[in-house]
Amino acid sequence: MPLRRWLPLLLLLWWTTPAAAQLGTLASPGPLSGSHAVLEGLANCQKCHEPGRQVTASKCLACHKPIADRIARKAGVHRDVADDCVSCHVEHMGRAADLRPLDRRAFDHAAETGFPLEGGHAPLSLDCARCHKTRSFLSLNPSCSSCHTDVHRGALGSECATCHSARVAFKDASRTFDHGRTAFALTGAHTRVACAACHVVKPEAPARTGAPVAGMRFKGLPMDCASCHRDPHLGQVVQACETCHSTKGFATVTYTHRGLDGFFVGRHESLECVQCHTKVAGTYPAGRGVALKFKVGKECSSCHRDAHNGSLGTACASCHAPDNWRSPNRAFHKVTVFPLEGRHLGVPCASCHVNGQLKGTPTRCYDCHWIRRQDDRYRTRLGNECEACHRPVSWTAVNWDHGARTGLALNAAHRLLACDSCHRNQVFAGSRPECFACHEGQYRAASNPSHVAAGFPTACDLCHRPASPTFAGATFVHAAFQLVGQHGTQPCAACHRNNLYRGTPRDCIGCHLADYQRTQNPGHAAAGFPTSCDTCHRPTAAGWRGSATFNHSAVFQLAGQHASAACTSCHQNNQYRGTPRECVACHQVNYQRTQNPNHAAAGFPTACESCHRSGGPGWASGSGFNHNAAFALSGAHTSTSCANCHRSGQYKGTPRECIACHQVDYQRTQNPNHASAGFPTACEACHRSGGPGWTGASFNHNQFFPLQGVHASQPCGVCHRSGQYKGTPRDCVGCHLANYQSTRSPNHVAAGFPTTCSACHRATDSSWNQGRFDHIWFPITSGRHAGNACSACHQDPNNYKSFTCLTCHDRSKMDSEHSGRAGYRYESNACYSCHPQGRE
Repeated sequence: MPLRRWLPLLLLLWWTTPAAAQLGTLASPGPLSGSHAVLEGLANCQKCHEPGRQVTASKCLACHKPIADRIARKAGVHRDVADDCVSCHVEHMGRAADLRPLDRRAFDHAAETGFPLEGGHAPLSLDCARCHKTRSFLSLNPSCSSCHTDVHRGALGSECATCHSARVAFKDASRTFDHGRTAFALTGAHTRVACAACHVVKPEAPARTGAPVAGMRFKGLPMDCASCHRDPHLGQVVQACETCHSTKGFATVTYTHRGLDGFFVGRHESLECVQCHTKVAGTYPAGRGVALKFKVGKECSSCHRDAHNGSLGTACASCHAPDNWRSPNRAFHKVTVFPLEGRHLGVPCASCHVNGQLKGTPTRCYDCHWIRRQDDRYRTRLGNECEACHRPVSWTAVNWDHGARTGLALNAAHRLLACDSCHRNQVFAGSRPECFACHEGQYRAASNPSHVAAGFPTACDLCHRPASPTFAGATFVHAAFQLVGQHGTQPCAACHRNNLYRGTPRDCIGCHLADYQRTQNPGHAAAGFPTSCDTCHRPTAAGWRGSATFNHSAVFQLAGQHASAACTSCHQNNQYRGTPRECVACHQVNYQRTQNPNHAAAGFPTACESCHRSGGPGWASGSGFNHNAAFALSGAHTSTSCANCHRSGQYKGTPRECIACHQVDYQRTQNPNHASAGFPTACEACHRSGGPGWTGASFNHNQFFPLQGVHASQPCGVCHRSGQYKGTPRDCVGCHLANYQSTRSPNHVAAGFPTTCSACHRATDSSWNQGRFDHIWFPITSGRHAGNACSACHQDPNNYKSFTCLTCHDRSKMDSEHSGRAGYRYESNACYSCHPQGRE
């Protein structure tokens, strides 16, 4: 029988016999791990494998449902897993193979599980089996009680972390526990109290079992102060203790009296509480005992003895202040029949209120200052109304109007005199008010001038002012002849000789005829000047000479050197009438001999004033010819002599164009060569007439090509070669083609870079190597890619669209870092697709 007819039977026999197991062994790539050992054999392959030996995630997750749930919730280490289980969990590696490879040092236990391994838990990070007793890592209970015994026996709940931290030893929890998280924060002195002082052991608690806080009471403790502190006030205070006391210390009192803002000032401010609130034995709301008495009288008499024995009432504060008890406030006296002011404010009360008598005290000055004390030096001869002259501010500052009372006002020196100076022997009635009555002796003794000889009247106040500090300060109004200038300083006898005051001449010549006759510069008498001296000489002048103020401008204005010239320079032989007024009449010689320019040869007019200013300091420097009317002089033209332009004394028809004088300069200029370059002869287009020299041209190159960066410092010939200025290219490559072609980093020609140099190179750059290519496709100006040469990524110098990442990023390291990443390929374009900005 042919073998093929027996083959189905043989296979059936093979499958049903131990040989089938051997066939499964032969088909398997290796033994399964211990956890999957029950699936060993050919009959179980399709429980994990799809047809074609493919393993899909759905097959795995059908058994591993907790993992499927985490993948769906995107939680835990499987939060980024899609459908590729076998990339991490490799089977058929033997019974002892671990399907869960784990780098324990790199595993972030806090981020992955929510349970940080810190403090006392830190040593467990490398010994997982200490906590994870079974192979499942998902079933472990994270509560503390799963590992630690609750010494509180449930009295404080199950959240051990409320008090205990893994960073601190278990026995030190009381030292690190934040009591502020409870309803009773510990502050001040409470922070130094032992826990057991408040959390006392319950009486019914069993004997200690070795636990530090076993049996202590933590819940339901009273939080009011009285539960720990005895009330020293025996119920007098109904407010809470913290109203006055703080936890800094029981003796620290912060209570503020209400309604007594004005009481705690002065000496009251430094009083201790016990000075008013003394300890008194008695019956209080909380029982009988000794305590500080809080209810005390607010009246001053409750603490202070009344020195007035009740005669002024009980309102002590109306006069006395806490800050100065012995100096009472006398403001109340303002509303009495005798208001206090001035010196009276400082007088002791007893000075007026004798023997403490307050009623019936006299209020008149006379009663105190004459009846009680004999203060009046004039013995009441001036009356008994003291207040008519004296004020309470000062007894000696007499406020008496002498002019209104007597008709004789006291001015200046009179006010400083004592009354006895005029009222001798204290005689006041019948005194004469005339000056002469007191000053007759001064009148007769006066000699400058002699009042008696001159027959001056005895009405002294006609000349002497009563307000003057001295008698010599006479202010006689010299109305007959005004005294000004030197007249104001002359003694009277200089004009009024032999004490003759009447008939003194008032015209100048009456005294100054000798001065008129002997004057020679000019000779007044010879010139026939009038004798009315005040026509030229000012009476207010300090002297006779040099004070003449003759108005020469009315005839001929004197300015410049004319003002300082002597009169005889023009008025020769004392001839003043008929003197010519034209300049040439005196300056004909100057006109004829002037050579720079030659006035006569040039035919200049003899109207000197058309060019020369009469106010100039000299003939040569006083030229005021307005050259701008014909040709504006500026710059170097202002210092050039007239003959440089006006040659051979020719002034008319002189050309005004620059080229007419500067043709030679135009032709010989080489930098640049104006003639060969075909520059226009309109010199002023570039050269400023106001410039200091010919070379200071200011050609505006920006209207053709802006000069920036290196261009600004280059000579013209660098761009305008062979004197060629027209048609010079304005695009960069027109001059820099050689630079474009010779550049190798990168090779501009091979890379096909455009010839628009300005796209990368700025005209303001100081060198060609300062190109700023905008690498918009990938960041190369910051991070780890900054500073690399172009060739590091673009290895083909002829194609910059081609790049590589693989030169720097090693494959083994990249494969390790991208393990489990879907779609990962070790290829540059794949790198760029995921990392277009260079970030991980």
